[in-house]
Amino acid sequence: MESILNIEISCFANYDIPANPKPVNLLAWLKSDKHFEKQKAIILTEDKAERNKLKAELPAITPSGSFTYRALKNLIRHSRFIQFDIDEKGNEHLGNYMALKSHICNIANVAYCGLSVSGKGFWGLIPIAHPEKHKQHFKALEQAFKKFNITIDPSCKDVSRLRGYSFDPDAYFNHNAKVFTGIYKEPVKKNILRPKFNPNYTSQNKIDVAVNMIHQAPNGEKHNTLLKAAKLMGGYIASGEVDEDAAVIAMGNAILNRDIDNFEAAKKTIEDGIKFGKNCPIEVSIAFHKQLHISINEKSQKDCKNILTPNKDFFSETKYIEIKEHISENWNPDIIELETFFETASLPIHPVNLNPFSTITNISLFIESHIATVKTNNGNRTFLPYLERLKELKNITNKPNL
Repeated sequence: MESILNIEISCFANYDIPANPKPVNLLAWLKSDKHFEKQKAIILTEDKAERNKLKAELPAITPSGSFTYRALKNLIRHSRFIQFDIDEKGNEHLGNYMALKSHICNIANVAYCGLSVSGKGFWGLIPIAHPEKHKQHFKALEQAFKKFNITIDPSCKDVSRLRGYSFDPDAYFNHNAKVFTGIYKEPVKKNILRPKFNPNYTSQNKIDVAVNMIHQAPNGEKHNTLLKAAKLMGGYIASGEVDEDAAVIAMGNAILNRDIDNFEAAKKTIEDGIKFGKNCPIEVSIAFHKQLHISINEKSQKDCKNILTPNKDFFSETKYIEIKEHISENWNPDIIELETFFETASLPIHPVNLNPFSTITNISLFIESHIATVKTNNGNRTFLPYLERLKELKNITNKPNL
């Protein structure tokens, strides 16, 4: 079977040795259970320091390329893959955290997704269009995942980032994953056109400009004028020329002195305008007279949305991640029942399809790893999918003519 994962990358003896890598086939590595016994020991180790020590002894790969030495300058060839890493830390708001895998499998760009070595995180691979723009692709992925309430580890923007050995008997493979084309573009920071005025023009004068705009706003234009004044102040605040607290207080007093229908809404307009102005300073030309009249030239202003070149594949085929409340329960009766069943049952001798995304090729390893995981995380509903998969396998095993 042809697979985009059938490529050569580098493998290092362990986390601490950056030299003398050996070439390995990425697809073969992902399917290898060679060190799975060591991985099970890591899953069952509760002490974090000991767990990290055991993890560091395992071999590791650089999924994004082949190297002569583990450093960007020693890259031989990019694999055209970016890895992503999703830890529970930083995603505590996801009550269905361990169900993420089924959601991620809906993304057409994901070529691989599996558990980390500790069984408490996920990692995966996504093919990219432009290897020379690795970081820009990663930042685009980072933004894309955030749209679905998921935070990914920023360390993966490093081309030479290591990925330690981990085997997932229930891993997801998509051998024809679509190439991710999203490119992150840095927002263009605009410079404020400085007015020509007396060098003694002070911070207070600049605040007075905004206050004067509010006072002189004609009826029917109060909201738009307030928003323009707040945007102008945001630019001055961003450049350090105006104190934000002083500006907000002065503008708040100004709206109190006008016939404003909704004071809270006006305050919100000021906050939004200042926030916008701090990120995208408006271009201004100011003519000073005794009355401090002001005219705003916003013809060249553009929306500050220049963040991500969308990738339709990623967004159109992915569902939002549901946020649920954590609930604790006791799974001991279920665990005992499952252990007893699998100890005596005649297990299938051929691969088993649990669902469209999960094919079990090694039944014994699957059962061992899942039993270990549910025992370690008994009652934590984020790990409920492990218990459910064991029950699914039990139901399949009970069926005749397997």
